[in-house]
Amino acid sequence: MWQIPKDVPIFQDFIPKFSRNRPGHSMQPKGITEHATANTQAGANAKAHARYVKGPDAAARPASWHFTVDDREIWQHLPLVENGWHAGDGYNGPGNRSTIGIEMCMNRDGNLNRTEANTIWLTVKLMLEIPTIETVIPGTVWQHWHWNKKNCPMTLRGRANGWADFTAAIAAELRRQTAGGDTIDPNLMERIKRLERTVNQLRTDLDGALKAINNAGKALTG
Repeated sequence: MWQIPKDVPIFQDFIPKFSRNRPGHSMQPKGITEHATANTQAGANAKAHARYVKGPDAAARPASWHFTVDDREIWQHLPLVENGWHAGDGYNGPGNRSTIGIEMCMNRDGNLNRTEANTIWLTVKLMLEIPTIETVIPGTVWQHWHWNKKNCPMTLRGRANGWADFTAAIAAELRRQTAGGDTIDPNLMERIKRLERTVNQLRTDLDGALKAINNAGKALTG
């Protein structure tokens, strides 16, 4: 159903600090929340939403999220270590305070299938690059509906098996990238190597501690 790209350009254009819709609370992401913009106007692409989220209407709501995706590119509005106001579950809600928000564009002059494919690509990229997000489906990727029962992302929810197919595509791409496919994520491999080095160091430390205990015991009994 979706042809997942190998790369999508990402542009950073952050909401200014101290704006009402950039709360600035530190966050260790535990998952990703998927949205659809509900804006079908021609030209309502990712770059247009980057302008919107820095404007007075978004600040007054307040509303903010981390990425907007269209059929050609991705715009990032917040650092990944800060929360946004996107899940509708309150000031301390786990959707707002522990998930990365991704908005999929619905502009009528865009290609929705490619937008969704680009979103799958971004979701997998984030899951592989952020250590605090587990690479498992389900349990780490949610629809906005999960947090406050809003009909979002309506593009997927309005389609038979839409959400199930979407998350299955994420899981398949994860398997492809972590099971010897041609696009194994280098950041994941580096994390695996760091983990192996840590385990080896812990083994060395444990061996040293056991030898020290053994020597101390010999000294006491000798």
